[in-house]
Amino acid sequence: MPEAGGLALAFDFGLARIGVAVGSIEAGTANGLAVVANRAGRIDWRAIDRLVRTWAPSALVLGEPAAQAGAGGPLPRALGRFGAQLRARYGLPVARVNEDYTSACARFELRAQRRAGRRGRSAPGATDMMAATYLLRAWYLQPDASAGDD
Repeated sequence: MPEAGGLALAFDFGLARIGVAVGSIEAGTANGLAVVANRAGRIDWRAIDRLVRTWAPSALVLGEPAAQAGAGGPLPRALGRFGAQLRARYGLPVARVNEDYTSACARFELRAQRRAGRRGRSAPGATDMMAATYLLRAWYLQPDASAGDD
């Protein structure tokens, strides 16, 4: 695992939006941070640059559906490109984490919070940010969680 006191940024990649979460590697925290636009394959790299500059992570985590790992199609190809661009652009290791069901879990949690009166109507991208927090938590739980899988 990267330096114990460092931070990690997690990315829930989608063809329209990218959810981002931040957390302390040592404390194992994960909090939704931002939603970055990805319109027509045009990722808002300025927004990601600001997040990386502001939070200075020592690790990046990227969700990847287990069923689509190595598969063709627009999402797996775009996800592969995004992971390679993250690594090249920031010189940081990029760990890949199985993201199966993270969005479904995020939608369920947001609905439960709303029913309990702890949350109003969710803004666009709330599911993406929460899914990114699930990715980060899953990475912390991996027995040999190391950034550098990419």
